Amino acid sequence: MTIFWNTGAAAERARHNLKLKKNKMKYIDLDFVKPNKDCTQGCDNITDNAYVCFECEHIQIKEKYPNSKYTNDCEWVIYE
Repeated sequence: MTIFWNTGAAAERARHNLKLKKNKMKYIDLDFVKPNKDCTQGCDNITDNAYVCFECEHIQIKEKYPNSKYTNDCEWVIYE
């Protein structure tokens, strides 16, 4: 049996999700990540933007999900 994949962003996402299912990984919801008021790297606590720099994001995610990985697609995933 031959499977022909469509091209484009939707097809790429479908292939990526299939790969994640195969590896028993899931995306991490980043709602718990908050700007650090003592950060000197660029976290934004002043405006409503609530930007979190990558360093602070990385620290908070690794504290909550030590087995998490940052993918080439710029997504945080965790092994189940």
